[in-house]
Amino acid sequence: MTELVTAEQWFESGRRVIYDTKHKAIVDEKKKGTTVSVFTRVIIPDHTNVEGLWLTILPGFPEGSYGFSRVESMLATQRNLNADLPRMVFDYIGQGNSEKPKEYQYSTIERANLVEALWKANGVKTTLVVTMDFSSLVLLELLVRQKNRENKGIKYPRMEHVLSINGGFFAEGHTYTGIANGTPLVRDRFGKVSSSAAQRSNMVFNKMIMPLYSNDYRRSKICRQEAKETQKAIRLHQGTRAMAQMTNFVDEHKQRAERWDFPMLYRSYCKDQGISFHLVYSEQDEFEQNQVALIQRRMKPYADKVQLEKIAGGHMANFEQAGVIVDRILQLAHRAKEVVEKPKRSWANTDAQASPTTSTYNGSSSYTGSMSWTSASPRSAEVDYGLGSSSSFGIGVAH
Repeated sequence: MTELVTAEQWFESGRRVIYDTKHKAIVDEKKKGTTVSVFTRVIIPDHTNVEGLWLTILPGFPEGSYGFSRVESMLATQRNLNADLPRMVFDYIGQGNSEKPKEYQYSTIERANLVEALWKANGVKTTLVVTMDFSSLVLLELLVRQKNRENKGIKYPRMEHVLSINGGFFAEGHTYTGIANGTPLVRDRFGKVSSSAAQRSNMVFNKMIMPLYSNDYRRSKICRQEAKETQKAIRLHQGTRAMAQMTNFVDEHKQRAERWDFPMLYRSYCKDQGISFHLVYSEQDEFEQNQVALIQRRMKPYADKVQLEKIAGGHMANFEQAGVIVDRILQLAHRAKEVVEKPKRSWANTDAQASPTTSTYNGSSSYTGSMSWTSASPRSAEVDYGLGSSSSFGIGVAH
């Protein structure tokens, strides 16, 4: 079993960058009232093509990027060409080592804006995407934007294939049974009180986090260690108070059900584009079990490209079944490489360059490196991130 990565080790291995929420861009300097710090962990293996295919990991709720610490550790030790992709994992605003402002409009839309800003800052043009639970909604929003861009003849940025873990693709399929509708924070009218207590009380926190694991795994030593480190990751920067503010995604899904209509989006766009989906659900997940039957029924005509898999364990499959998730990522990369090696998938001539930066865990340090994306790129007419025209983008790269 891979050695446990502590929360401190995880955050020290990445960078905090500055995100301008008004202009939806990664920038070099803080501006009062419009910028926040965002944790990113960008890995570029030796001898890989940073101008080619990437892997983007969209984190889950409430554990954030730390939830993929074991997966990332396993990927880093893989002696497999399919693991040699530049890859990026990060914390949304309100999670992990990212800033957690009190006055902020947390939403799926702003999370999608952040993803596109990070893609732009890193010069990402094509990417595989791995999502955990509520990031399935971010994925759907990004696919809608991708479809709209390509309808205008704009090819990039482009998501090629998707691995989703315990995601909610149908608005009526969210279950939220068990512990007070999930985390006690999703719909509980005392959510703010509960989240405040979880910042101080291990007992309250454990009542929220432990049911996310399967019954058997919950009794293991590694589970207790992971839960303790997850607690540190969530509590960072007074983090539990942001949890209650981030739990509107179920209502948001219902409000935007027509825009995020998965069968329609697949039928009208993804099918012709060859975008495949591998949808993984845990047997003891309490939140999205209804999604399985809905996928089986509504996506049956596309079963060759929308594959459904049930695996053992609880909701936290990224911890509990990390080896399975790594294997599925490698399969996804293999499938994608078979496609991108064809002549029609070419993305040469990007101007992105990487520079080393300083590390920060407690949020007090600054960084000096940057990656730039310039409008002078020969292929710039084919790239549109829909994020405005800011020309300065600072980003950290971990090797």
